[in-house]
Amino acid sequence: MIFPKHNLHAFIPAFKILRTSVIKVSQQIDLETLKECIESSKAKVLDVQRLNRRSVRDGKVKYIPSRTIRIRFVRQLLPQEIFIYKVKHEIRPLHHGPIAHPISCLTELYIHWMGIKKNSWPQLISRHFN
Repeated sequence: MIFPKHNLHAFIPAFKILRTSVIKVSQQIDLETLKECIESSKAKVLDVQRLNRRSVRDGKVKYIPSRTIRIRFVRQLLPQEIFIYKVKHEIRPLHHGPIAHPISCLTELYIHWMGIKKNSWPQLISRHFN
């Protein structure tokens, strides 16, 4: 190899080779069973994790297991579906980015849709409400 010969090390970031998705399954299926029975013909399953839901009762925080399962694949593209006990499940991508700010009124929707710059917002709003 050329890398050890020249004292070089290669690093491939995880976001280049791993993809993360979520599916909904019954809470009755435990993780160990799920790891054994999950099948994907197009990608290798690296990790399976059940996501928890936060619940606050009487000022106490509890984490309750949810139906949502996070699956990590070793592949650059997500497969369309996986099979659990020979039952097909559609895969949804898991996005780690920031949550978009909700549009609170029709003026903001119009501004967003038209792609109007923020510095012209006051002019548009004054025309709209006057």
